[in-house]
Amino acid sequence: MAQTYHAKNIYNLLLEGFTEPELRRFCFYEPNFRSVYEQLPTVAGKTDVADAIVQFATSHDLVKLVLDWAKENNPSRYNGNQPYFVEVSPTQDEQKYFASSDDNAWGRHAVEDTVSRPKARGKGAEYYTYRVRVASLTQVQVEKRNDQNELLNEPDGKFQYKKYRAKIQPLVAAARTGKLVGKQVRELGEALFNSLFDGKLSQDFVGLYNQVVHDEKKLLRIELDIDEQTLPEVAALPWEFLCVPKSANLGTLWLGAEPNLIFSRRRRQWFLPHRLQLGAGEKLRIGLAIASPNDLGPVVYQTVLADLEKLIQEQGQRFELLPVVQEATPKELDRLLAKQPHIFHFIGHGQFNQLALVKPTKSALWTNADDFADLLNRHRPGVVLLQACEGGTLSDEQAFVGVASQVVAQNVPVVVAMQYKVSNGTASLFARHFYERLAEGLPIDAAAQEARREIALQTNMYNSREFATPVLFMRAPDGYLFEQSAKPPVPILDTPLLPAENLRRV
Repeated sequence: MAQTYHAKNIYNLLLEGFTEPELRRFCFYEPNFRSVYEQLPTVAGKTDVADAIVQFATSHDLVKLVLDWAKENNPSRYNGNQPYFVEVSPTQDEQKYFASSDDNAWGRHAVEDTVSRPKARGKGAEYYTYRVRVASLTQVQVEKRNDQNELLNEPDGKFQYKKYRAKIQPLVAAARTGKLVGKQVRELGEALFNSLFDGKLSQDFVGLYNQVVHDEKKLLRIELDIDEQTLPEVAALPWEFLCVPKSANLGTLWLGAEPNLIFSRRRRQWFLPHRLQLGAGEKLRIGLAIASPNDLGPVVYQTVLADLEKLIQEQGQRFELLPVVQEATPKELDRLLAKQPHIFHFIGHGQFNQLALVKPTKSALWTNADDFADLLNRHRPGVVLLQACEGGTLSDEQAFVGVASQVVAQNVPVVVAMQYKVSNGTASLFARHFYERLAEGLPIDAAAQEARREIALQTNMYNSREFATPVLFMRAPDGYLFEQSAKPPVPILDTPLLPAENLRRV
């Protein structure tokens, strides 16, 4: 007699007990299944994802890990689908099933092996949180929380911006003009890191990073909290360039793009948003608005629009692109927002504290941050993406009235803004990967982190400002904003009992 896995019940547990985004999130957060997540096609449906999980789990002796996760997150379904292990004398045909079946061919070839056997996770989040608050021009306060959201300690340190200001400012100026290249990018990142983390805090951060990422195989969420009213110059700095110095012996570590970190800007004082409930099968609606007044330079948006349309073609079951507003007058924006898009994507001209909308005469209507934010009283999208020249930048004198900060202060849960003028290729690359990761169920800040990394991988790596251009302002405490009701159970064919010792695929 041998112990076997009851394949039918395991498949039913995953298919009936969890949505596709939930299964993808499991693969993303569970280190031993990260290779599965990275190789899942974006067009893969729930049955494909469940199949990949089961195939990988059975071939790497990880079934218990999957079952422990399912039991923790859906105990009623877990109990209803038992048994998962039985004692049988397998037939020869059953032993050969996985070696010969083509019914799940994609799952057989979707993943690689060579991962270590894990310990089952207990309850709690899959990440630690390292909140960094610049309290004044001289002090930094840190709040560290574990994966149970329990406060670990609250170390503090000296804010050393004055010490590094003379080095930082010329590099920031070069970034604004697009002349920051090569080793200067890392010089800026390290100078920003040293200004934020003195010797004591740097050692504290490195220690926690090693514990969380290397020892516990979890993610580390970094939240930067800067008061724009009292520290406008500091808030305006491009913190997305943050890079751990070589002296820390961590190798190359860019905080805004490292896949084991999640970096965002989040103020402690912001009200926490409610999660947006999506009905079963409800798609994420994207509202795209383009403002190209005839008395300003042309707004070249065709690449972004073509990429969004391609996204809709490939993932029509997840996204809906609302009719595009080609001339973004206040009235047309109001009509678009009345259709309640989950994501509002604006492309146009911008300057400090102003975005250029379009008058009925088609000339520019410069709209300040307050008035632009007021348009969102019609409907507050879950995510606002501002693709404008200065959309994500705050001036030294009046930081709080920067468009992005003002929009997020309007109780919009998430605002993504470009702090530099970007090419349409970079903007399209970010938007596409950001939206795709959201549809897969990733937290918003994790989706932005993955999209920034994608920019680095597909452009100039870390030798230009491109990867650090997207700035994320976020209210959601854990990054989860959209919550979808479970879809009806998907029927599957009966699957034979599979002996554990014969499940490894070759």
